[in-house]
Amino acid sequence: MATLPNPLPSLASSGLALPPGSLVDATLDGPWHEPLLWYADGPAAPGDWAALRAAGRRLGLLPVLVNGGSRDQWPEAWDLCPDATSYAGDHDAEEVLAGYWTQYADDEVGGAPEDAPDPERAPGPWPGLAPAPVQEAPGDPDAAAAELADIITADPDSWLAGARLALVPARRTADIPAAIGWSGPMNHENDVARLSAVL
Repeated sequence: MATLPNPLPSLASSGLALPPGSLVDATLDGPWHEPLLWYADGPAAPGDWAALRAAGRRLGLLPVLVNGGSRDQWPEAWDLCPDATSYAGDHDAEEVLAGYWTQYADDEVGGAPEDAPDPERAPGPWPGLAPAPVQEAPGDPDAAAAELADIITADPDSWLAGARLALVPARRTADIPAAIGWSGPMNHENDVARLSAVL
């Protein structure tokens, strides 16, 4: 199983003005046949996300802020698994959520397994997706993301302090985890593309 090919273009000949950075092709199974992402060597600053979004859009690249996490591991040590990732478009979000509901709702809502089931708390069948909220004119998601990136990168006490910009070849931001084969949820979901479908 593998996600649809969407290779990272040659950044050297792309015309993008990028800060010094690194290409990542390291996976659990050894080097991937092409880079999965590029990320900057230094921390991002306010305005960087929006500039990279505008510049990368024509190449099919999306920016994302990454950090080393609590173990200070950068993407080379993330145990990326693109071979274990399918295509997010092959999954239906409601089917994925209904499956999780069937598998986990009794434990989460109905009480701990060692307790006798509480019929008052039994989750019942999958209730379906919540209705979309009624909104006035929705805002621009890119503008909201750029504003949030600026807040995060300007705050030295942020939980993402020191985050670096990365570029990922993906069509939608929700596809970024699947595009790089992120293995972060492996203890809960073996195919991160199913989570991308929900996102």
